[in-house]
Amino acid sequence: MTENNQAAGKNTDKDASGNAAGKFRFTKIVASIGPATEKYETLKAAIEAGASVCRLNFSHDTGDVQGARIKTIRRIEKELGRKIPIMADLQGPKLRVGSFEGDKQTLIEGQEFILDDNPKLGDATRVQLPNIEILHALEVGHYVLIDDGKIKIQVVEKGKDYVKTKVIVGGVIKNKKGFNLPNTIVPLPILTDKDKEDLEYAIAAGVDLVAVSFAQTPDDLRVAKKIIAGRAPMVTKVEKPTAAIEYLDEIVELSDVVMVARGDLAVETGPEKIPAIQKHMIRVCREKRKPVIVATQMLESMIEGTFPTRAEANDVANAVYECTDCTMLSAESSSGKYPIEAIKMMDTIIRQTEADPEYRRYIEGFTAEIDNKTIGDAMSTSVANIADEIGAKAVFAYTTSGTTAINVSKNKPSCPIIAVTTDAKIAGRVGMAWGVIPVVIDETDSHKIDDISRKIALDMGMAKKGDLIVLTFSKGTATTQKILTSSESMLVGVVKV
Repeated sequence: MTENNQAAGKNTDKDASGNAAGKFRFTKIVASIGPATEKYETLKAAIEAGASVCRLNFSHDTGDVQGARIKTIRRIEKELGRKIPIMADLQGPKLRVGSFEGDKQTLIEGQEFILDDNPKLGDATRVQLPNIEILHALEVGHYVLIDDGKIKIQVVEKGKDYVKTKVIVGGVIKNKKGFNLPNTIVPLPILTDKDKEDLEYAIAAGVDLVAVSFAQTPDDLRVAKKIIAGRAPMVTKVEKPTAAIEYLDEIVELSDVVMVARGDLAVETGPEKIPAIQKHMIRVCREKRKPVIVATQMLESMIEGTFPTRAEANDVANAVYECTDCTMLSAESSSGKYPIEAIKMMDTIIRQTEADPEYRRYIEGFTAEIDNKTIGDAMSTSVANIADEIGAKAVFAYTTSGTTAINVSKNKPSCPIIAVTTDAKIAGRVGMAWGVIPVVIDETDSHKIDDISRKIALDMGMAKKGDLIVLTFSKGTATTQKILTSSESMLVGVVKV
């Protein structure tokens, strides 16, 4: 085994997620890393507190700032002897208005307000929209929501290089505030020049996943996938109504991981629609066997305080009951006053929810909805069922692509899933999936899998002598580069530790 995974055996009182043996947490926590958590001591404390995946937001910091964080995470990863997936979150085509005289103006309900292509400073009657393509895309009747929807205007007239709007909800509008277009397909590239630069930097620095922002249509994702070119799994942040409603099935199909990015999505659809959209998105991801993240304002109160509201605690628990793979912290862990407390609180809420007997009943109901479309799907379902029937302490999924482990994960067995691979990139991908612990080994072959699995189970504290574990792998002959050759067939075995 690699040095990292040998290190995992140094403390058999803890499993590979850093949790006490017998108290495994299945739902992952994605923690955004920023000024509040970037220092070595704090970052290590965040991971030990329960952070499963580190998110780096390239909207705020790029280049060497993120590079230093990546190095710190990899240092901690080596010290703790376990894989810590890193997700680079690209900014995407963020839309902003121009600047104003005096830096801000007040819009009054009912007044006319013009959006145009004139770079002159704006006033109370007009302002520039820097993207001429957006002006051309806006049509009469379309809404423009400014500053997270605090200001709402509607297009009433369209000219060559301007649109005239009526103010529906007024307020103070400031320089370069962001805006959303809930009715408009924005003709802008999914990856800007800045995103492409950040992507190349992140890939070179060794991130495990890349998140793309503001995807509107399946064609956006096809373009992004072509640029990423298989160098990292793609996380699609679903922030636009078109992606969440009109094209969701295809969006999920094209993604490696999906994020329910509720911030911009709530602005464009209305917050009252988010609960139903979230449930539907998680269901589609379950059906298509794709990991899903629920994000935005999950413990917002803990940016400034040491305790969440009851509604926030319920929000986290509800996502867990819905069988999401990950819950996510944003400003709570990146720039808030109490990042470690926020992670610990999310960890506590998840554990309490997973300990509820009703949780397994939810799982049974949800997994019954999953159709087995392929032989691999059917075998993965059987593996999970076998593990539950015999009371196995772990499922070992030997994988060259990560698909086997993720498929087993979607069937939610009652024990952890150890994804064993020779590829660190695959380990990063499967690290997002519910209940999956990635383990990277140097080499093996199908004749040694029993012994390797026993050793890993004992070293990680997942099982003791006499316990049963389930093994699953593709049929074939191993090489030193791949655990097993690709094949339609899967083998399943039960081994006593």
